Amino acid sequence: KHYLLAHMYQTHYHAPIEHELRAGIRVLDVGTGTGVWLRETAAMFPQSHFYGVDIVMAPSTVESMSRFPNVILGVGDVLDRLPFQDGTFDYVFQRQLVRSIPADRWMHVVSELLRVLKPGGWIELVESDMAPLRCGELTARLFEAVITAMTTRGIDPRVGGKLDKFLHQCGLVNVASDYASAPLNWQGELGGLWRTAIRQMMIAMRPFFASNPAVGSGSVGGMRMTAREFAEFMDRVEEECKNTEAYLNYFWAVGRKPLQGK
Repeated sequence: KHYLLAHMYQTHYHAPIEHELRAGIRVLDVGTGTGVWLRETAAMFPQSHFYGVDIVMAPSTVESMSRFPNVILGVGDVLDRLPFQDGTFDYVFQRQLVRSIPADRWMHVVSELLRVLKPGGWIELVESDMAPLRCGELTARLFEAVITAMTTRGIDPRVGGKLDKFLHQCGLVNVASDYASAPLNWQGELGGLWRTAIRQMMIAMRPFFASNPAVGSGSVGGMRMTAREFAEFMDRVEEECKNTEAYLNYFWAVGRKPLQGK
């Protein structure tokens, strides 16, 4: 989804730090994953030093970073304690970890990001709201199953719209937030790319739909389908999304750690 988000936002970041990035600062990417954001941003700002952490660092990610002398990778869990001293970084970036962070741990997560941030530094969070808008009956049924599946696991599927609140509650200042809308199978090439991304996510979640009693009951009982039935159902959902021009909102929020004594 990196390229889709970059296309929608028309930027890799929203914190007002371009001058600092060009001059050279320390940046932390939490939940590095494949490392695509880290690679591209490190290439854009070779004077800055980038650190990526995840609970497991895939060999492919490590290999892809080998040609970037300004990138260091490590293992760390933001749900526990990141392996850095207080006040290490000028900018901390975290994106698309909603399925890994329980709803009741978000304040801990933001507090841990704040701990490793220097006074005057910036935090940026990016997450989605999994409730589609302007959608039809089939699309609503599908995403109801997603929301039920996530809620059953203690995950907040609508956390995107709450990011700025977390930053305010942790004492950050100059908080700003906004969102961009992802078209689901309409608006040309971008909508087609989002259609593919959402289908891949739904296929990955289908076993959970079928095995979880809370999902396989009531109005979402239709999620108990064979692979072929589910693929046909997704075809109908995608056509419906095109007709209703359905979309999902992806939120970002930034905030600055107060300077000492302020």
